[in-house]
Amino acid sequence: YAMKLCKNEIMLALVVFFLSFLTYFLTLCPAVFTGDSGELIAAAYTLGVPHSPGYPLYCLIGKLFTFIPLGSIAFRVNLMSAFFASLCAVVLFFILLKILSRINPQARPVALCVPSAAASLIYAFSSTFWSQAVVAEVYTLWIFVLLLSLFTLILWTQNNRQWLLYMFSFLYGIAITSHQLSLFFAPGFIFLIVAYQPNVFSRGGSGLGMFFAFLTGLCLYLYIPVRAAADPAMNWNNIHDVHSFVDYLLRRQYGPLRQNFSL
Repeated sequence: YAMKLCKNEIMLALVVFFLSFLTYFLTLCPAVFTGDSGELIAAAYTLGVPHSPGYPLYCLIGKLFTFIPLGSIAFRVNLMSAFFASLCAVVLFFILLKILSRINPQARPVALCVPSAAASLIYAFSSTFWSQAVVAEVYTLWIFVLLLSLFTLILWTQNNRQWLLYMFSFLYGIAITSHQLSLFFAPGFIFLIVAYQPNVFSRGGSGLGMFFAFLTGLCLYLYIPVRAAADPAMNWNNIHDVHSFVDYLLRRQYGPLRQNFSL
């Protein structure tokens, strides 16, 4: 019975992925879109430094997608958004599945899988998310990493494996490098951890281990000064020392702090 449930979950996850990806693929922007798309495509293709605060994970994975022998460079990077948007729907499916099974452990598999799959597809085809899934933008990759962080944390609350807590910390660090709006999720994540295990940050080396795992994820930001030193074709802010790097990460080019998260 457990194997049957596992197969049902996998089959529905595949349906969610391929149904959403096929839809995104058929509606994918064939060229460069407006906004930041042109800049992000160029940054990925040249492994350059985009506008502050930088999107290192996007540039690195985007570069891999430029090698796909399909369509133009712009089409290939647009395809990356579609791919990670579909993965977002899959991870959301598993998150909802875990939450529903926690709420009602006695529920039949169909009562868990079908609502989770339906909700995931509704999210995948919502107008705002769909619009970001068919153009070169950072949001689908960012949301994927953020959802993966949440899913890892939920798994930790279910089996209390310490390595999952470290994995969450690492993924959350990467999520911040993907988009700094991730910082606003910190209170919710901390509340969930403390609510489940109040002494987790003071017990043994858990807190220290989480901190170092988090810093390891943040190390992805080192892509910025490394690539800036190579003087790529796209090199925003011309980072040349620690001070200019800190200014870049803190978005000081945009002015007062209240404006930083509106751009």
